[in-house]
Amino acid sequence: MISIISEIYYFFFSNEHTGSFGKVTRVSIYFFMISFGASFGFAVMGRISLLIGRFVDLIDYSGAQYHHATLWVLVIMVALLRYSAFTDKGKPETEMENIQDYPAFKELIAEMRKVQGLD
Repeated sequence: MISIISEIYYFFFSNEHTGSFGKVTRVSIYFFMISFGASFGFAVMGRISLLIGRFVDLIDYSGAQYHHATLWVLVIMVALLRYSAFTDKGKPETEMENIQDYPAFKELIAEMRKVQGLD
């Protein structure tokens, strides 16, 4: 209950956060940090739990009864990553490469020169 009241005071913008009111709002900052940290930690632990589950599945499917499926998937993934890393080494095309060719850019440069007194 204290956290809810202090957090409501924190968002009460009509008063300046000084004196006892400022101390209450400072306590609310700690409540905010604790609650956001707990929710972030909960999310991270959930993701780690899912990752552990995936690792357990990979360990289960690496046996001979599954024809070493984990190793085959690993080899295929490494081969695909290597292929994608070494193909298309050319310079990526971007829209911003030839910005000087756009009429709007030329107009903008002309206007800037006029404002600066260069023309």
